[in-house]
Amino acid sequence: MLDLDIKRELLFAETAEDVDILVKAGADVNGLMGSVFPLALAENLEVAKALVAHGADVNFTNKKGETAIFYNKNIAVIKFLISQGANINHLNNDGETALFKTSDIEMIKALIKLGCSPFLKNKNGDRHDTKIKPADKEEYQSFMNKLKEMIRNALEQKKQMLQVA
Repeated sequence: MLDLDIKRELLFAETAEDVDILVKAGADVNGLMGSVFPLALAENLEVAKALVAHGADVNFTNKKGETAIFYNKNIAVIKFLISQGANINHLNNDGETALFKTSDIEMIKALIKLGCSPFLKNKNGDRHDTKIKPADKEEYQSFMNKLKEMIRNALEQKKQMLQVA
């Protein structure tokens, strides 16, 4: 029973000190409870850093093949995980990235800006944008048009540089 309590407490640690105490008491920083694990629920950067310092694997996956980026809603934590080697384009067992797991337009834009590809399709051939709320479709389309224009411009510049060389 004590092991279960420690594991559960680590999932909801609020400070680095909480993490330190629980790890010293035997909590596993990569321990699963159902489909969640400590980094997936780390709500603040301090806790995420403490978990990683204690050996949490930034690419740890649950039974669904999902990493912390699929669950975490804190952009600062996601940026930190990426800086520590987390794969922003990791595919779960259904061939989906974290983009498929959110319908929040701000999170979608943030994940794309951090490098998550909006062009990947899952095993069913669907793209992530099928889950975008109707009220956000126009904003998403505008964002994607700007992204595509930036890609075209970058490719054109590269092409011109190659012609000069």
